[in-house]
Amino acid sequence: MRMIKLFAVLSAVMVLFAGCRSIGVTGTTSEEWFQQNGSMTFRSSEISSDCCNFLLARQMNKLYDKDPESAVYCIYQDYRISHERRYLNILTELCYVAGTNAGGADRKIAFHAAAAYFAYQYLFNKNIRPDLPMPYEMDVFIVARYYNSALDTLVEYLNNKRLVFNSSYSLPAVAGLTLRFDAPLNELSCPVDKTTQVLSCYRFSAEGFYVYSYTPGIGVPLIVSFDNPLPMPPPFKVMPGRSQSATFFLRMGDAENGNIPARVELYNTMSSDTVSVENKTIPLSLDFTTPLAYDLRRPPLIDGFSYMFSADTPDNYGLFAIDRLEKNKIPLVFVHGLMSNPRTWAQMVNILLNDPDIRHNYQMWLFTYSTGNPVLYSAYLLRKSLQESKADFNTPEALANFNQMFIVSHSMGGLLAKTTIQNTGAQLKDKFLPAAVMAKKKLTPEQQQFVMNMLVFEQLDFVKGIVFMATPHQGADMATWTVVRWASSWISLPNYLKEHVYGLRRVLNPEMSADEADDVRVDTGLDNLAPENKMLKALADVPFTKTVPYFTICGNNDAAGVPGGTDGIVPYSSSHLNSARSELIVESGHSVQDNASAIEEVRKILLLHLRTIGRIK
Repeated sequence: MRMIKLFAVLSAVMVLFAGCRSIGVTGTTSEEWFQQNGSMTFRSSEISSDCCNFLLARQMNKLYDKDPESAVYCIYQDYRISHERRYLNILTELCYVAGTNAGGADRKIAFHAAAAYFAYQYLFNKNIRPDLPMPYEMDVFIVARYYNSALDTLVEYLNNKRLVFNSSYSLPAVAGLTLRFDAPLNELSCPVDKTTQVLSCYRFSAEGFYVYSYTPGIGVPLIVSFDNPLPMPPPFKVMPGRSQSATFFLRMGDAENGNIPARVELYNTMSSDTVSVENKTIPLSLDFTTPLAYDLRRPPLIDGFSYMFSADTPDNYGLFAIDRLEKNKIPLVFVHGLMSNPRTWAQMVNILLNDPDIRHNYQMWLFTYSTGNPVLYSAYLLRKSLQESKADFNTPEALANFNQMFIVSHSMGGLLAKTTIQNTGAQLKDKFLPAAVMAKKKLTPEQQQFVMNMLVFEQLDFVKGIVFMATPHQGADMATWTVVRWASSWISLPNYLKEHVYGLRRVLNPEMSADEADDVRVDTGLDNLAPENKMLKALADVPFTKTVPYFTICGNNDAAGVPGGTDGIVPYSSSHLNSARSELIVESGHSVQDNASAIEEVRKILLLHLRTIGRIK
């Protein structure tokens, strides 16, 4: 019974650390999506008064009601003679509405394929209108929505038929038209053979995010899924079963003898947010929230709670890139806190991706580790991973970007991050292994290297800034609670770590037996958070380099902007740094990284870094 109570209390502590907002998706339709997202002028199942008047004036209203395909064919023939641009507007709406009301999938796709073609001609054909229409014209707004929604039908059809990446196929449409598809343009990160499905974001409603990061434009935002891991160079780890944000655009030429040349174009929205049509730059529809929510509907690849207790799983630690490596961008590294995992950054990543300056200039990496491990060991793994990642930036231009790395850290993650801008010299080594004692002992080369890895480190010259969010630089009383001390005793540390620590003990204390050495407990990451912990205090005494700016964001449960108090886990006195470039105090619990004001502060800091180095004005 006592164990059950302790576990219940520990679970409550975990909620304080990780938050509990559920993120995922529910199904919807493109028609509902457009109605929910501001397109109140968009009609899907009934024609507008303009279309009604157009049909009445030509005495075709009854024909359209009885046989819409014949009516569309007749109007299209009139258009081929007159080339009046208004006809294309009418044809787009008539085809789209007829397709929505059609009985079968084949009939729907035939009408919507024609609607997409007529909309494309209306929007982009320079032979009909020499200059492209202005985006604030109401007719353009409506036709663009018909085009996008018709493409949504096409995406579903091509995905079901496994045709998205085919190089040659045809799709019959109404009015005697046929779309002839050439090889697609594929700018996605994932290879074609690893792609499992291409889903329209219009078919899902994201839940659990504070902000819907969506930019209106042309094309259909996509969720592109692939089960096989995306190949990544070491030291980066891969995320199996992940998805990518993309946009689907259909480029079409003029119809000749009923044949329409068509090409599917798939754009990676991390690197492309416009498309060139007739020498004009057109904004693409971008959706960063729905693909992220779609991925997060599944259980996490790494569960921070269980991983804390099973620390002896070295394959789980490391860097995860949310997209392919882009050597023209600056690495932005997120380091999570206690009992957490990379998902803790979902709200922040979702909002930051919607800022084009950040999206165009930063690439986001997520570092994960077992928070049960000693802080100095986890910090070594972080520094090791970052140093190894440098090998992939092997040109002067790429290295210049790598050398502007920025780190955003939360809670315990800040203790790891700050070791990237500290120079310990012999300070930590002498604290734990005095030189007078070490001079009399003979360590193996492996033991010497272990000591250097843990206790001697220098500033990483490529790290140019850090944000500390609710970081317990002076510890947290939570670590002294009985339930936390009990939980710490259940943590299984890596064999590599224990073997070296016990080996050092036997060297330093030769009179101690192997069993006695092994019985001496090694501090865990939980232990390291206690205010009186020897390691924590020693690390706090190591000064930061004066050449790298760092910023603090602290939580106060009671009020924003008021120094003092606590976020429920870390008191202000612990998260505050006198020498920080700036400090923001938000009204928040410990999950400061989810706070809207804190996220906005991080965005401003990242933009400041870009201005400082001349990447943006």
